[in-house]
Amino acid sequence: MDHALIEFLILTIRQFNVTQYAKVALYVFFTADFFQTLIDEINFIWFSPWTLFKIVFFCCRYSPFIDATAAIVANAARNPSVKTCQQLVQINLWCAGFGHMTSHVILIVRAYALLGPSRRNAIFLTILGTTTFAAATTFMAGVNHSISVTLSPVPGLISSCIITSSSSATNLYTILGIIVSVFDETVLFLIICWVRFKKYKEEYNRLIRKIYRDALIYYLVSFGISVSGIALWFAATGPILDLSPLVPRFLLSMIACRVVLHIRKYGHEDYCSGDTMNALPTINVTETRPTSGLQFKTQNDNRTIG
Repeated sequence: MDHALIEFLILTIRQFNVTQYAKVALYVFFTADFFQTLIDEINFIWFSPWTLFKIVFFCCRYSPFIDATAAIVANAARNPSVKTCQQLVQINLWCAGFGHMTSHVILIVRAYALLGPSRRNAIFLTILGTTTFAAATTFMAGVNHSISVTLSPVPGLISSCIITSSSSATNLYTILGIIVSVFDETVLFLIICWVRFKKYKEEYNRLIRKIYRDALIYYLVSFGISVSGIALWFAATGPILDLSPLVPRFLLSMIACRVVLHIRKYGHEDYCSGDTMNALPTINVTETRPTSGLQFKTQNDNRTIG
C-alpha cells in the first residue's frame, strides 16, 4: 500500500475519532441543558397563549433533535452512494441554516419589544430580517450546490459520508453567510445597547439590565462561534468539517432559548414580588406608563407580568 495513502488513512481515522467525541459531548451538553431548563419552559411557555413567537421558540428549541438524527443517520448509513451522501450532508446543512434563522427571529422579536410597538420599528426590523434571511438562504444554497462529498475510505470504521476539502466557491459562500449573520447580530445588539443607555438612562429597570446582560453574552458567544467557525472551515479537512455546521447550530439554539426563558422568568419574579416598575408591560394592553413592548400573560388572567 502506498505510504501517502497510509498517512491519509491514519489522519482520517484520528480526525474521525476527534469528531465523534466532539459530537457526543455536544449532544450530551445539549440534552443536559434541555432538561435543566425544561421546568422553566413548562412554567413560562407551555401554558402561554399560542402566538407566532411561541411557534418560533418551539422550532428553535426542538429542531436540534432533527439535526442530531440526521447526523446520526449520515454516520450510520451502510454502503451509501455518493448521491445519498450528498443529500444527507445537504439536509444537515439546511437544518443548521434553519436553526440559525429561528434564533435570529427570536432576537428580532426581542429587539422590537424593547424598542416599542411602532410602524417605523416594525418596518426597519422587517427589512433587516428579510434581507438577512434572503441573503443567508442564497449563500446556504450556494454552499449546498458547491460542496463536495466523498465515501469513507474505510467503511465500517469511519463515517460513511465525509465532506472533502471545500472549493473556493464554497469558501466564498460560507464567509459571506457568516458575515451576514454577524452583521445582523451586531445591529440587534446595538439596538439593545441603545435601549439600555438612552431610553432607560435615567431610570433603574432590573429587567432591562438583565436583558442587556443576556444580549451581551449572546453576542460575544455568537461572535466567537462565528470566528471559530471560519477558522475551522479553512483549517480542517475530512471528518472534522462535520463539526462546522453542528457546533454553532446547537450552541446558538441553547443560548437563544435561554434568553427567552430568562426574560420570562425575570418578569414573573418581578410581578410576583410586586415590583411592577421592573416588569415590561404587554404590547396589546395600554398602560399609563409603558416601559417597553415585552409581554407575558399569566395563565389565569390577562395581567402582564413582564
